[in-house]
Amino acid sequence: MVTAVSWSRIRRQEETLREKVATVLLDHLSDPRIGFVTVTRVELSRDRRTAQVFFTVLGTDEQRRTTERALKSAAPAIQERIGRTLTIRFTPTLRFVYDETVEIESRVRGVIDGLSTDPEGPGDPGNAEEADHDSDPSEES
Repeated sequence: MVTAVSWSRIRRQEETLREKVATVLLDHLSDPRIGFVTVTRVELSRDRRTAQVFFTVLGTDEQRRTTERALKSAAPAIQERIGRTLTIRFTPTLRFVYDETVEIESRVRGVIDGLSTDPEGPGDPGNAEEADHDSDPSEES
């Protein structure tokens, strides 16, 4: 059973790992295949031996795939570098996973924005029903 204290510790360790992986990618990795990467989150396994590192890449699908391959091949080197700075018993094995939630959120926002600008939509100020409800209160008596 996971208690609130251990849950909080795991979250802190995940955030620390996220920051350290991002720092290594930014400052210490000079692989030209790696594009503009953002580490969005890290999820530790229950036994804390594996960490899924979620990332996004600014660019095309091909740049994303190239970056993903480069990150997977660089994972042992990144793991070794961050392992020197961690204060935990062992360094988890890093598994890089492309984070699709940003793309999904962008698509949902596009749909919502499309609905809110739709002239036939329910929020249209030119809608006759709503115009009747918005009449001047001084005229009602």
